[in-house]
Amino acid sequence: TVTAVSGFFTVGSGAAAVIVIPAEQTTSTDTALVTAVDNTTDEPNRTATVTATAANGRGVGTVTGATLTLEDDDAAPGVILALSRNPILENGGVSSVSAKLSHPSSAATTVTVQAVSGFYTVGSDATITIAAGATTAPSDMARVEAVDDDVHQGAAGRNVTVTATAANGQAAADETTMPVTGAALALRDDETLPTVALALSSSPVSENGGVAAVTATLSGKSSAAVTVTVSTPSSSDYTQTGTTLTIAAGATTSAGTVTVRGNDNGVDAADRSVTVSGTSSGGNGAANPPNVTLTLTDDEATATATLVLTPPAILENGGVSTVTATLSHPTTEATTLTVSATAVSPAVAGDFTRTGSTLTIAARATTSTGTVTVAAVDDSVVSERKRVTVSASAAGGRGVADPSNATLTIRDDEFGLDVGSVSGSAMESGGAATFTVALRTRPSAAVTVT
Repeated sequence: TVTAVSGFFTVGSGAAAVIVIPAEQTTSTDTALVTAVDNTTDEPNRTATVTATAANGRGVGTVTGATLTLEDDDAAPGVILALSRNPILENGGVSSVSAKLSHPSSAATTVTVQAVSGFYTVGSDATITIAAGATTAPSDMARVEAVDDDVHQGAAGRNVTVTATAANGQAAADETTMPVTGAALALRDDETLPTVALALSSSPVSENGGVAAVTATLSGKSSAAVTVTVSTPSSSDYTQTGTTLTIAAGATTSAGTVTVRGNDNGVDAADRSVTVSGTSSGGNGAANPPNVTLTLTDDEATATATLVLTPPAILENGGVSTVTATLSHPTTEATTLTVSATAVSPAVAGDFTRTGSTLTIAARATTSTGTVTVAAVDDSVVSERKRVTVSASAAGGRGVADPSNATLTIRDDEFGLDVGSVSGSAMESGGAATFTVALRTRPSAAVTVT
């Protein structure tokens, strides 16, 4: 009768466990069936002795057992890592790592947790030992601590897999490796969302070709690149070259070229302000930067006003001169000139009349509008040329000063001469007498008296 060995093999029940050797024979004609008992432990091949009890009417001696080898069918177990806390703060967050075998091993298993540079470190208790025949080591854990950085990672933070190596004697004997399933660890970011700022290389700059370079900076590093699109209002006062600045992931200063160049306009004006703005994208949601202001310094001097008389000389008999004004260059502010006329002695106020008094030079113009005239008043008196001083007071035009006076000449239209006393005597025989002739006014051309 074959006897089962617990944990190794079973024997069929009843008659299936009994082998009968007929009388006068030495071998049986029937057999007993033994069945191996399976387990889930990775172990060496096991051996057991199949034993039995024997009996008959004549008496039987000892039974010599048979050795049975049970070949192991379990692969090396896998190791599964788990975390006591997940996620953890990147600024000093700690989690304990435990290890579990997918099935037991007949040998103790050593699990060594690996550090991942820049993400976490492992304490001196990096090794976890799972005893032979066990699948867990509840009191044996490794400690991992997050490594802080200065980069804003966004809402997702940083994600890493905690890994380890595992080995035991049985796996080594089988010349197999023990697979390790890592544990996903999330490191929550402790940096605030960095802000974008625009900067100008220079301000103010001259409107006459002055250049300011536009750059962008981040208040802190970001794990995602930031693109800043720079814009300025449309204007002929300046020219923008380039539009895009890029701050690479992990950087705080921009690459790319954006400039604003002043354009000279020949107009006297106040310094102008240019609003430089930017639109941000990327950077884990970085907001648009505040606007910056570029000042363009005007390079034109204050304009000079000039009075113009057309014509500058008139006859007293109906002559009229028109008064106009000009500016040396435009200004952004209208200029008003109030014109007056004053007689220069020996001329008197009754020698002329003035019509109108106001001339206006519009903003960005150089010639006046409005009508001012000076007309001569005729008389019957022979006299020298008369002169009238035409002057004006200026207002506006960004500080335009009063123009220099202009002189109008009024020419007399009466002529006369005087004959002086006669000296000597004239004889019919050819004697000569002498006298002088004097003009009463200064002529503008030679005069012949017959």
